[in-house]
Amino acid sequence: MARKFTFNLQKYLDYKESIVNGKAADLLKSKKLLDKENNKLEKLFDEKEIATLDFKKNKPSRILDLAVMSSYVNQISKNIDDQKIVLDEKEKDFENEKISLQKDFKEKKAIDILKEKKLLKHKNYMKKNTEKKLDDLYMSRAKRNTQ
Repeated sequence: MARKFTFNLQKYLDYKESIVNGKAADLLKSKKLLDKENNKLEKLFDEKEIATLDFKKNKPSRILDLAVMSSYVNQISKNIDDQKIVLDEKEKDFENEKISLQKDFKEKKAIDILKEKKLLKHKNYMKKNTEKKLDDLYMSRAKRNTQ
């Protein structure tokens, strides 16, 4: 009778797979967030460029207009600096999640390889066991035929 293959670390392997899937989903969310923050930064750069061009084009004659436009450009520059800080934090978070996912994936892969080796060993054992039974059957038939 054939013995069914059971892998005693299967529950742990399933757990690791769910962890890897969860972290992959988190990494995807983090990547989307990173892209969103990057787009915000690009919009701020575009806004600053437009404001600077508008400032040069109109060349305000009154000091009040000059102060308002200068203040606006300075505020955009401050927003750009703030956005760079936010973007750096999001990049660090993304890299940390990526490293964590790679670590868990390597652990899962190692267990998968162990499972494959155990399965191959089991198949070889079953094959040898079947061959032994067939040999015994042939031997008993050969004995009967000679008697």
